[in-house]
Amino acid sequence: EKTASTVEERTVFVDCLKKWNATFPGDLEISLLYGRSLIEQGEIELGREKLQEILTVHPEYESAYEALYKNSRDEEEREFYYEFLTFFQSKTSQANKYQWADRLTQVKLTLSKGGSGDAEKRILDLLQEFPDNVLIAMYHLRIILESKDDYSILQFAKLYHEKWKRCVFFMLIYADSLFKFGSDVEAISIIREAVYNDHLGLVTHGLWGPSHEYAHLWPDINDFSIEKEENSLISSLLVKEPQEIKQKKVPNRRIKKYPEPQRKGIFTKPVYVILTTRCGIEKKYGENTFAVVLSRLQELASSINLQENWSALSFLPDDKNNMLQYGLTAIESNDPWQIKLALHDLSAYLHDHDKKIGALLIIGGDAIVPFHRLPNPTDDSDSEVLSDNPYATDDSNYFVPEWAVGRFPDEKGSDPGLLLKQLREAIQWHQKNAKKKTFIEKILDSLRIWDSVTNLFQEITEKKNNYGYSTAIWQRSSISAFRPIGKANFLRISPPYNVNNLDTISIKEAEYAYFNLHGLDDSPNWYGQKDISNTDFTPDYPVALQPSQIDPQATNPTVIFSEACYGAYIIGKISDDALSLRFLTSGCRAFIGSTCIAYGSVYPPLIGADQFAYLFWNLIERNYSVGDAFIRAKLNLVKSILRRQGYLDGEDQKTLLSFVLYGDPLYYSETQAEDHLIQDDEKVMDPYQIIKDQDLDAVAVPKISSEILMNIKEVVKEYLPGIESADLSIREKQMKVINMVRDAKGAVTVQNQMAGRVFLTYKKSFQIQNKTVNQYTRVTLDEQGKMIKFSVSK
Repeated sequence: EKTASTVEERTVFVDCLKKWNATFPGDLEISLLYGRSLIEQGEIELGREKLQEILTVHPEYESAYEALYKNSRDEEEREFYYEFLTFFQSKTSQANKYQWADRLTQVKLTLSKGGSGDAEKRILDLLQEFPDNVLIAMYHLRIILESKDDYSILQFAKLYHEKWKRCVFFMLIYADSLFKFGSDVEAISIIREAVYNDHLGLVTHGLWGPSHEYAHLWPDINDFSIEKEENSLISSLLVKEPQEIKQKKVPNRRIKKYPEPQRKGIFTKPVYVILTTRCGIEKKYGENTFAVVLSRLQELASSINLQENWSALSFLPDDKNNMLQYGLTAIESNDPWQIKLALHDLSAYLHDHDKKIGALLIIGGDAIVPFHRLPNPTDDSDSEVLSDNPYATDDSNYFVPEWAVGRFPDEKGSDPGLLLKQLREAIQWHQKNAKKKTFIEKILDSLRIWDSVTNLFQEITEKKNNYGYSTAIWQRSSISAFRPIGKANFLRISPPYNVNNLDTISIKEAEYAYFNLHGLDDSPNWYGQKDISNTDFTPDYPVALQPSQIDPQATNPTVIFSEACYGAYIIGKISDDALSLRFLTSGCRAFIGSTCIAYGSVYPPLIGADQFAYLFWNLIERNYSVGDAFIRAKLNLVKSILRRQGYLDGEDQKTLLSFVLYGDPLYYSETQAEDHLIQDDEKVMDPYQIIKDQDLDAVAVPKISSEILMNIKEVVKEYLPGIESADLSIREKQMKVINMVRDAKGAVTVQNQMAGRVFLTYKKSFQIQNKTVNQYTRVTLDEQGKMIKFSVSK
């Protein structure tokens, strides 16, 4: 800035500032310099916009007010900024229209002398007169901080954060309060947003000093750099003697002459991608319906674009005009891998424009956007695994998703009613949530919360009457999976419950519903199962629930998780043929289920589908959106499995691949849900083993003794009636595993070791209403014959 004196030199200098600002938009010092330089170059409005943008992030940045004051458009605006400068410089205000600065200065002085009581009376008067003045709100929160009343701090920090979303001061206090109340994930998400808006930590330094407890989350500014081609003017400016221009010093930054990878992780904003195919819709529903659907997609994208933290776009990989706007080539067939590659190209395009995919919504069922047909990693009757997982990642590791994927499925036939219903409801929901309350409405809401603080804490500590329904034989594991959203006494058991005595009214009164029942690929019903200890004459597998019992006019439950085998299998089905579709025709906004055989536990500790359900509901109860809860539950499941055993076996893989989300991934039931996107440092980066059943060595006689096999059979028969006639396959493998090793002093360490594993699979066929059901029980043993894992098919 000091050495650039000629017009040409200033132009090059401003170009560097522009590039730096685009790469590091939260570097407020460079943003200030860039804004002032734009004004000097004659781009006055662009410069003013940049300065005003700084003040939305850091409303106490005096230098930005000074620059705006000097470049005011008229006398009224000049008086406006002068009022702020008089406050910062503690001068006497001469303005006639904005008489708040003197009074706020008195509040500041009173507060500095410990008179928070008097200061609060004055600040409340100012708030009433100047509800849109952010400085007054900031001092109100400072006064509340002095009170040490954590609950009031939380409520008002949240209130002001909602009104001034980009203000880092409110972000920091709100996040700090959330930590105190145990909402660590929400707090970290807001801290990350603060880092994005204020890379240098100017606000945090002013609030907490340079050595605060969150300082490690801010990047090292000495590592900031940009790429710049060799330029003789830049080289000369670096050695030229500076001109006598008095400016505030900024940290040293370097202009790189050679390419270096940029760290864009925290500096990118998420994009909501709405994916469908033109040929799929036109082939199934015709050109007129395609035009209607396309209009709805555009309307949905527009409603999401109203949100402050998201942008949205429609992506039709087989439509030339749509692909042209991203500089991409349209695909030629409706193939899932071609669609995935097109998504990869879109992701690269967004990355080049400093954006990233944050969530994906697939519009249509298998005929419109096909599921991926993945190899079945388990030795059971499924020929393949239908999955949306590959659509959730940029690379080939589709076990660990990078972004949330939801799908609006449709029914068999030519009626697009269900598809259009889901689009319509999503548009209405996003439009409703995009509308912001007025400041007075928020103050009133806050006062109402304050008046009913006892009821609020009671609401937090007591579980809602959510709905749970399980087979009798899986009751223990179901209670554990259901625990985050409901007490054990709200879990129905089948038997004794069945279609003839079920309290279906309570289903539509529940906000959330959890089902752990049997399912079949060719039956619309879900089934219960008797406990082995039950010797009465009730059916072993009673019909527990059927589509006709779900009221299509109900508004609840909104979020459903089903562990049933084939709970989300919809190929060639209508709502009368699949409970998943039936729930979606009703009030359900998000349905999670498996497209094929699912595996889980019969008792704690939870594994497979049961552990996945528990992890999902735990995040939903912490106000995650369904998409964030869905992918984070999968990520947490992978981490848990690897910590426990060091590899993913067949049923682990099938759990991760087969469970899909039908619904809008941004949907949430609680109105104050926050985004919790997967960050790069949270991903599973280290390589890990993937062991399919087909990779194991089939043996006729295992290394373990026949006595151990008999003992295992005694355990299994409690959960697999008729095991005497069950088919048994035995497979073995030497592999790297996680072992807990105790040394001579009794200390326990975790070690990676080569060890043998024996995998037993029992298969038994049953008849349910003239339909054949194959039930599988899988047991993993170590080299000594100790049972280390026991799972059953749902």
